[in-house]
Amino acid sequence: MGKATRIDSWMGDKQPRPVFEETVRELLEAAPSKYVVGLEGVTLRDAASLTRAEKREKVRSRGGLRKKTEVTGLYRPAGRSSGAKIELMIDEIFAPFPAWLPKVKMLRRICIGKVLYHELGHHIHYSGAAMGSKERQADVWRDRLLRDYFRLKYPLVARFARPIAALLRGLLRKRRGGRSVEQA
Repeated sequence: MGKATRIDSWMGDKQPRPVFEETVRELLEAAPSKYVVGLEGVTLRDAASLTRAEKREKVRSRGGLRKKTEVTGLYRPAGRSSGAKIELMIDEIFAPFPAWLPKVKMLRRICIGKVLYHELGHHIHYSGAAMGSKERQADVWRDRLLRDYFRLKYPLVARFARPIAALLRGLLRKRRGGRSVEQA
């Protein structure tokens, strides 16, 4: 992780949870330093920490405009007076999941890692290390960085992930009467 990369928490009414900061720090440290260069900071936020104007603010997401309260992460490229920044909306990241999920370290790392590495993919794209569609490239970088992280931290899980996923897909297909997961 670059020495200048700051991790801040603005969690509105709630007390910031250090486990989220630790998770982000760990994920950034695992990323190759050449991809984190120029990233000034990562801010962890929730909907309660947004100002009234920010709640109404629209941001570009996958070709459309969405309210800032509906996105899981934002990348802000470097400007004249500030470095590049990433904002992670912690409550939106975990919104689709049960309340116990963030307490499980590996699952927390997966959820935050998917969003953080996607936004870091935008940083890599803006830095000139990648060409092509912004969102597609960000997804490619997300998958690559997350895979490398899990190979480093959880070598056994990473080794058996494909066979387990294939087995689960087969079971799901069987339960759905032969239709693939995508068709269901």
